[in-house]
Amino acid sequence: MGAIFLWKRNKRHTATEKAQAKIDTAANSYTSIEEILAPASLLIDKDKIFYEELKLAIWNYFHNRLPYSNTPINKTQLANTLAQKGIEQSLVGILMEIIHQCEAGIYTNVEMNLDKTELFQTARQTLKEIDAALNKQ
Repeated sequence: MGAIFLWKRNKRHTATEKAQAKIDTAANSYTSIEEILAPASLLIDKDKIFYEELKLAIWNYFHNRLPYSNTPINKTQLANTLAQKGIEQSLVGILMEIIHQCEAGIYTNVEMNLDKTELFQTARQTLKEIDAALNKQ
């Protein structure tokens, strides 16, 4: 009877370790910028949905790349964190403008006279430049 108990306990412990390893692997795996931006790229011809997806992609990128990935942050905190990590102020400014344009596209009924393809390309390039700077550290 004791042997069965020990066998079940060991089996449960091994399963827990395997589950934790999967979580750790996912948390430590790097998702490319292209993968993160893919949903937004498919929705460029949609208005609010495109802006929602682009904004979500940007936040997902930073959620994966910055140390406080389990803590919600706002734009000011993000800008401050990037500045502390030595990201050029001009890149941070471009990023904040992209997020602002996405929010305007999501939350207002104003007709956006933006070229969404250009906005998407700017977001991709900005994230790539930030990524390169973060990888140098």
